[in-house]
Amino acid sequence: MLQLVVAATVLRRAMSLDVRQLLTSPEDESLVWTTRSRRSFADETKERCDVHPYATAYGRVPVCLRSSRDYMADRIKRWKRWIDCPRLVELYGEGRGANRSAGLFVDVGATYGSCTVELLLAYPKALVIAVEPSDLNLFYLTETLKMNERTLDVADRVAVLTVAAGNHTQGRVPIVGDARNHGNSQVGAGPLAERQTERAATLRRLDDLVRLTPTTWAKATNGENLALAPTVVKMDVQGYECWALEGMTDLLTHVRVVRPEIEVAFLERHGCGPRPYGGATNLIGRLHALGFPDLETADGAKADLAICETPSSSRPATAAADRATSPPRGHPPSRRSPSPASSAAAGSGCEPLLTHFIPS
Repeated sequence: MLQLVVAATVLRRAMSLDVRQLLTSPEDESLVWTTRSRRSFADETKERCDVHPYATAYGRVPVCLRSSRDYMADRIKRWKRWIDCPRLVELYGEGRGANRSAGLFVDVGATYGSCTVELLLAYPKALVIAVEPSDLNLFYLTETLKMNERTLDVADRVAVLTVAAGNHTQGRVPIVGDARNHGNSQVGAGPLAERQTERAATLRRLDDLVRLTPTTWAKATNGENLALAPTVVKMDVQGYECWALEGMTDLLTHVRVVRPEIEVAFLERHGCGPRPYGGATNLIGRLHALGFPDLETADGAKADLAICETPSSSRPATAAADRATSPPRGHPPSRRSPSPASSAAAGSGCEPLLTHFIPS
């Protein structure tokens, strides 16, 4: 395993990758973080790092997780990876030249950075732009990246945008988080959980911060062709997906796969319901308008659509109920929708479901 990691590191350095070539120069330098930055979120948040292994078929690296009770961190500790990430790696790998060409993964709502780490491990030529507005999550994300700076060549491959992705440029906006689930943070004030945190973040359009064009791609990858690059965008912004999409239409011109989270309660809270499909103010309609269908196309491209009608707040509250719906030790569950009967029997609502859309 060590030989594989060393070989991948040599390959990345030979390519002269530089993700910073894909970024504009924002007037506020604090909106972009790389391992070359001096900014430390440890000083700002007073959070502490609980180091655990993150293990995949491609390698094993340390990650920084919350030490106290947390829905997402507890499951990463148990399964040694996160439930959503294997499918994203698979989607990236389906792109043309995934193993030969450099590619881009945009992790909108990165939280702990689990999918960023898994993609970096799997594909040594992948570049990552991670987007995360919560300074609490930014502490864990950036500490993980610093721990793996040499192993994964993070300095040249990863840039973190410390913003909330939206459809306009605004000053500071409230970020409300679930104190027991760092993966559940939303733009906007209002009740979210029994115990919640209230922070603030900068709202920005991703098109104002990212420039993905054939020219910038060639600079970032030492002359590679953007048309051959696997490009995947993950969106997990707790119902703010519609407005994030509006602010990244230029970026999406060169993206092959968009994989958003679809959770009805959160989407409707932000005026972005998933139905009716053809409407202009819903997530599915916006994706269709941008050229991302949810039907199989003539060339075999297709997308799965699965909508969860139950908000995350109805997840099992007891350890016994949690064990009833958990996979065997060491194996994260697949992201499948349980039947209403099985959900009721388990005493829980279904997980928020993910879907991917491949442009025609």
